Amino acid sequence: MNWLEISANVSPELVEPVVNLFEHYANEKVVIETLGGYSPDEGQLYPISDLAKISVYIPNDELASDRCNSIYAGLRLLKMIKPIEIIDLKTLEQDDWENKWKDDFYPLSIGKRILIQPPWIQQEKLPDSIVINLNPGMAFGTGYHPTTKMCLELMEIYLQAGSRVLDIGAGSGILSFAACGLGASWVIGIDNDLVACQSAIEGIDLNSHLQFKGEFLNITLPDEYIREMDCVLVNISSNYFIDNSQYIFKCLKVSGILIASGFLEENLSFVLFNLTNSGFSIIEKIFNNDWCALVMAKDLRN
Repeated sequence: MNWLEISANVSPELVEPVVNLFEHYANEKVVIETLGGYSPDEGQLYPISDLAKISVYIPNDELASDRCNSIYAGLRLLKMIKPIEIIDLKTLEQDDWENKWKDDFYPLSIGKRILIQPPWIQQEKLPDSIVINLNPGMAFGTGYHPTTKMCLELMEIYLQAGSRVLDIGAGSGILSFAACGLGASWVIGIDNDLVACQSAIEGIDLNSHLQFKGEFLNITLPDEYIREMDCVLVNISSNYFIDNSQYIFKCLKVSGILIASGFLEENLSFVLFNLTNSGFSIIEKIFNNDWCALVMAKDLRN
């Protein structure tokens, strides 16, 4: 059997939507690679690029035509939001495919200490590096999206060792694993997507070196954890804050912090309105392209 390679070069904002599109219709491993040529033999460092190449490899069988048509239709729709360079379809023989999906999947450094890498790559690390192993194609949270990057950067600054952490919309578990690496004493990751929850659970074994302390649940936070959290992480769209800002507030201890992202700058005032009305006060806001992230504190008076 031979395989079909479907690829597109996309901006950071579209990495997660394109990955989800490929996974939905292809049901195969998805590869994410940043762009830019370099020569490690010449001592050149791995390049940083504003674009990423997303690829998926599907068997060239009787379902291939329908799968390809659905994927390309989805890419054309996403192209109406942000530019996408759709790469010509390629056919690969079995031997080529077996290793092709692992090619050019490189580690990604975020902040000062966090390193995201596929589990088959081992490279020299700084003594205090926090290494998070993720397979390509895992649920939302690969580190490439600006909102995930900003959350990780803010966690390095604000998350205190010994904190009890709630990760709402855990996805691949990337923020939960980072929290453990930063010294959290316990992490609860919740997600209403069972596939995402299972993906995060599988990631525990890949990140056994972090001595993960916690659990991933496909339910809302159990009542016994209300008002017990030192930090809540939320990387979800702005609409989530309409009905859930008070719930987030109740989960936190007095003086606990919220690190929130997942929304565009144009929706910042809307998100702030909901959070401040629930009792939060703002500590910091940062931006990456058109995306925004917040650090909020549970007001001592509430």
